[in-house]
This record gives sequence, C-alpha cells and structure tokens, in this order.
Amino acid sequence: MFQCFLIGTFFYRKNQTLIYCLDEAGNTFYPKGERRYFMIDYVKRGQNMARLRKSQGLSVEKAALKAPMSETWWKALEAGYPNITIDTMRRIAYALNVDPLVLDIFPLSDEEIRTMAAAFPDAPPQVTSKVHLGSNIVWLRKQRKMTQKELAKLSHISQAWLREIEHDCANATITPLRRIAAALDVSLFTLYALTVPLEDILNMVHAARKLAGMVPA
Repeated sequence: MFQCFLIGTFFYRKNQTLIYCLDEAGNTFYPKGERRYFMIDYVKRGQNMARLRKSQGLSVEKAALKAPMSETWWKALEAGYPNITIDTMRRIAYALNVDPLVLDIFPLSDEEIRTMAAAFPDAPPQVTSKVHLGSNIVWLRKQRKMTQKELAKLSHISQAWLREIEHDCANATITPLRRIAAALDVSLFTLYALTVPLEDILNMVHAARKLAGMVPA
C-alpha cells in the first residue's frame, strides 16, 4: 500500500507530470522511472502572484511600482511568462511581502513540502536561513566529484557562465538553473533550499499563506 501525490511537472527531454509516492515506511519513490527534475509550473506561479497581490489589496499598478517593473511585464508574469531571472523573482517576492524561496510552493501542504525536503542530499555544514545558490551548486558539484567543465557541459552552458553563477555574480534565468539541477540530479527547489532548515521554510510558507488568506495546513 502506498500513497501518491501530484506536485507539478518535471523536465527531462520533455515536460511531463511529476508524481511522487510514499511507501508504507514513508520512503519517497518515483513511479515509472521518473527522476527528480522538478520544474516550476509557471502558470501556477502567476496564479500565486495574483492571489497574493489581490489578498493584500494591491492593484497591478501598485505591485509593479513596488517591484519595480512595468505593468505590462507584471501582467505577463501573472499570465505565466516562463523564463525569468533570479533578480526578477526577488523583486516580485519583495513587492508581495514574501520570501522568494516560497513563492512557488506556499500553496502546497506541509506534508508535501516535508517530502520534498526529505529528498535533499545530506546538507553542507553551513545551515542558514538564507539562500546561497552559488555555494549550493559548488557543494553539490564537488559531492559528485564533478569539475566545472563537466557540469557546464552536462548543463549545456559555458564554463564561464557556470563560474559566474557559482560566484553569485550572474543574474541567471530559471532555464539554465533548471538544467544545472538536472545535471546534479536534484530538484530546482533543492538547489535553492539545500542549506535552509525545514522549520524556516515552513515558517516562510505559513507567513505567505496568511498573506494569501489561506487556511493553515
């Protein structure tokens, strides 16, 4: 006997639905050989943005002004525009008074988030409440005994661009980060949240749900 949960879509040669399952012992497994290439559902992200904005009484004009960005760009993001940069994510989250780490996941249940976090590899020692994307990539790469050149090749990006991302000097879009995560065999969420304690993630999620007017999970 086992339970399965839908958490989004994953990317590996093509977009497909990602379902994770729990066996009787509570262990996570992926049916039909699916791997953990979790990809953001851009339409749902847009819906999350709209929900948070409306629940706080913000017009598109006011939210865009706070971001800051054009109203046209904000509307495109709420409509599900797919490939945005890290900086844009931060500005959206700032305008909506949430942490960018939870913008895509706050509607998920606590159980689903705990299961996602349980799939993290053993975390590096510097556990912190802040996201350290570049150092997370470096740590995961070294754990897998991969050189920058090897990871860059698998991620289909240049070594110079990977170096910039690892040094947190690049305003990368989601697309190359998703490919890096796939090459490291982790989810995009893991890439961001590897060093953030689960308790802190849940606290940020609960705060976002409260702003969105959701009943606590």
